[in-house]
Formats: sequence, structure tokens, C-alpha cells
Amino acid sequence: MRTDSSDSSFGVKARGVRTRGMKARGVKARSVEARGVETRGMHKACLTEPAIIAAPTDARTRVLLIACGALVREARMLIEQPGMDSAYTLTCLPAQLHFRPELIAPRLDACLRKAKASQRYDSIRVLYGDCGSRGDIDKVLQAHSIERIEGPDCYAMFAGAETLQTWLEQEPGSFFLTDFLARHFDSLVVKGLGLDRFPQLRDSYFGNYTRLIYIAQVENPDLVKRAQRAAAFLQLRYEYFFTGLGALEAWMKTTPRRAPTHP
Repeated sequence: MRTDSSDSSFGVKARGVRTRGMKARGVKARSVEARGVETRGMHKACLTEPAIIAAPTDARTRVLLIACGALVREARMLIEQPGMDSAYTLTCLPAQLHFRPELIAPRLDACLRKAKASQRYDSIRVLYGDCGSRGDIDKVLQAHSIERIEGPDCYAMFAGAETLQTWLEQEPGSFFLTDFLARHFDSLVVKGLGLDRFPQLRDSYFGNYTRLIYIAQVENPDLVKRAQRAAAFLQLRYEYFFTGLGALEAWMKTTPRRAPTHP
């Protein structure tokens, strides 16, 4: 089974699994300061609900960065780097929208309309791949004249599209984990796909996979152990590939395009 942008559930098609508990609920967004904040709870919140991290207000270009909840930790690392030319406000949509990829584009559209109506930002950027939306995300962004980072998914953003394609050509049954997925493997994959309640589904979902590649953004022994446990649980061969922040860092250093003023 190939992992591609047409799949939901972070690369695994959810065949016949009830998604009632996975639907993103309209929970009111939480706001927290961008500096000096305990981030553990915020990252957990980005699994299921929107979260907002307000960047300092100053004379720099005001940029809204709308990120997938699965990328919020990396996005925060980038906007808090010294010497950023723009004052970023980071907001994330729930990572669990990947279980219902058809909902990502309309939620993103609503977020963009609200941001434009506020007239608070000089520029708006989107940190999303296609993420299984079958082009709907790009249609929304085109309608709003908003840019996003290139790439079909976060795996390509971190490892590079050519590297990802080589892996899949060499071994089509490759399953990928990022730091986020290694950290939340139990909640998103095991419980999200019902494997804790129906362990026999493991072969239905992963029977055609042969290896798990952990695409690491940071060097973290605990995450390595988590990824290794995930590979053992799925009965897949484990491989490790460190990428750092990949294309995200270069993209963030490009000059943001000014946002259109109309909603």
C-alpha cells in the first residue's frame, strides 16, 4: 500500500472504521502568549481544536501563519528564531482534521475569511500540504490569492519530494512517521484507527507495508524509542532518517506576499 496525498488518517485509509469520535468539533480557540509558554498542552490542543499563539506586536510586517496542527511545534520554532523580519501570529487548525480531509478546505476558508475581515495582517501564509484534500486546499488558496508551502504533505516538506519518491519506488510499502506522529502515535494511529479495540484491523491497514521510516525533525532519544515501538507494534522494519526542518526553514525566510484586503 502506498502512502500518498489521497489517503486520509495521516497516510492510512480508514476503511470501515467509525469516525464519530474523530470529527473536529467547533471548540472555541484558545489564545496564549508566544513567548515563555509551556507548550505541552498547546500541542495536545492542536490535535482536536484550534489554537492561537499571538506573536509580539511591533512595527514589523504583521504576518498570519495558518498551520496544520501537526506542524505547530516546527512552525513555532521557526517564528521564534532571532532576527525574524516579520511579526508572526501563529494559528493552527486541528490535526485530527486529517481523519476527515474533506473538512480541511472549508475550515481553512473560514479561517482566511475571518483573518481578512479583521484587517490585522499585512500578509497571510499557509503551512499545509494537500493533505488528502484532493486539490481543495489549493482551490481555496487560489480564490484568496494566498500562498502555501510547496509539497503534497509534511513528509515531502521534511524529506524532500525526490527523496520521498525514491523511497516509495524502492519500497512501495513504506510508512512514514514525523516527530508529531511519533509523539502521538498511540492517540492518532492506535486509538484513532481503533487498533486498541480491534487489533485484528492491524493487518487490514498495514498488511501491505514492509517498513516504517521515522523522518526526524529533532534529535530526541525519547521520540526514537517511540518510533521504534510504533514499528514493533505494526510489525514493520524500522529505519531512521534525520531531516531537521527541511523546506520549512527556507520557505519561512522568503518574503511574505501582501494579503489582499477583500474577504
